[in-house]
Amino acid sequence: MTNPFAEIETMLVDLKRQLAETKSAPEWMTLDEVCIYLNVSKSKIYKLTMDNGIPLYRLGRLLKFRKDEIDGWIIQHKAKKSQLQGVEVEG
Repeated sequence: MTNPFAEIETMLVDLKRQLAETKSAPEWMTLDEVCIYLNVSKSKIYKLTMDNGIPLYRLGRLLKFRKDEIDGWIIQHKAKKSQLQGVEVEG
């Protein structure tokens, strides 16, 4: 007869390992998800990939984005106050 507590302990160790692997893996986003995340059109994302070097990975014709890299890119491209003069803000 097997010890049910030993089986539960084994399952917990495996779940903890899987959770640790999931947290360390980058969160990948599709083009549509990036559009929703940044609230911009696909054409704007295409333009940003050419003009500003928004970080992306190309798998054939498929574009993939890492969320952590998009967040870093946003921080790097934060507008300065002088760049906002004369710009109307939605809200």
